[in-house]
Amino acid sequence: MYERVYDTIDNVVDSFYRYSIDPATAKHNLAFTDVGFGRGNYITDNGNANGKVFVYVAPVNGVRQGNYDPVILLVAPRKQQLLTLGIDYNISANTVLKTELATSKYDVNTLSSLHDNSDNGYAAKINLSNAHLLKEKNKLSLVSSLDYEYVQQRFQPLERLRGVEFTRDWGLPLVAQRATENIVKASTGLRADNGNAVQYAFTSYNRSDDYSGFQNALTQFTNWKNWGFNNQLVLTNYQTDTYKGYFLKPIIDVSKKLPWMDNWIIGGRYTLEENVNRNTRNDSLNFTSFSFDTYTAYLKSSPEKETGMALIFTREVINTLWVKNCYGETGVIT
Repeated sequence: MYERVYDTIDNVVDSFYRYSIDPATAKHNLAFTDVGFGRGNYITDNGNANGKVFVYVAPVNGVRQGNYDPVILLVAPRKQQLLTLGIDYNISANTVLKTELATSKYDVNTLSSLHDNSDNGYAAKINLSNAHLLKEKNKLSLVSSLDYEYVQQRFQPLERLRGVEFTRDWGLPLVAQRATENIVKASTGLRADNGNAVQYAFTSYNRSDDYSGFQNALTQFTNWKNWGFNNQLVLTNYQTDTYKGYFLKPIIDVSKKLPWMDNWIIGGRYTLEENVNRNTRNDSLNFTSFSFDTYTAYLKSSPEKETGMALIFTREVINTLWVKNCYGETGVIT
């Protein structure tokens, strides 16, 4: 928004404002706002030595030729409301049903009744979980769960609904357009009282904008004779009417506790992230595809101590459509 002194000029179509330095005619102190190209009647005069000046451009066949107007846009009063209801029900000693229902009301202009029928949105989440004891000795249990999540396109949460990397993990744009979503997840695994666990999960994700994807995830955590294994393998396949691809993300983490060194932990970690996204019409690789490997070695103090220290060395190898084998190394002491 910019201010200058202008006078008015009458023509056969309408009156408009023209920049003036004559005190006898310059009577208007205007504020111009960028309203978007084709929606205004003024453009900036970049050749004026006195700073930014706005010049009137007559419409052509009724179509405006500028992107500024001498107006101040008012922010319409808005209203946002959210109501949630959660219910947990213990079906048995080992089976739990959790439900959460939500409804939102988002009115972008409370002074207008236009499109009020699209202000309300709904969402729901249902989880059924069961833990079945297999061995009493180490409390080995079979843990299974079934999840269903529904989010209507018009649902407006107060805060971020999912993690920051959710769209990235599913091959979606960083800022995905709103759509009605259906997510079904089934998982099963073994878990012991010492923390050792292995789990497999299958997730199906569908959107109303013709997106569909499914994900297979295998995770494993084991502590054995001061050795630690924390591994994960995730493979996501997705497709739309214009592109398809997959996202592969394995993580391998092996560590060893050193009792003779006050339980310091030495270990190594390898991760791969490979997202291959192709155009379904010509099978060409899209620019959003990426692939990189990360190698990490670390030495850190016991997590049981109140204060900790760590020495971490990381090497990253980037492979994209344009760059092959670009290396980066980082050493961190904390």
